[in-house]
Amino acid sequence: MVKDLNPQLTGVKKGKFMEKTFELSSSMSFLVIDDNEGYRISVSSSLRNLGFWDIQIASTSMQALKILRATPVDLIICERSMPVVDGA
Repeated sequence: MVKDLNPQLTGVKKGKFMEKTFELSSSMSFLVIDDNEGYRISVSSSLRNLGFWDIQIASTSMQALKILRATPVDLIICERSMPVVDGA
């Protein structure tokens, strides 16, 4: 979980995830993967509100793999249980 991240993202923010420190930059790229359209819209909108603009969206695992083969991303936000291929 990211701590101390506010919606007024300017420059670089620091957070902790699993006790490892990392930096968030508005230039980071994201891939949001979920078969639920409402969730994809909600997550991508939240990221934009935080100041992130490089956001790609996939509705299937296969679509996500195609995107990842073409374009590296900094962070993936993914539903664990997806049809066909999942994270379980």
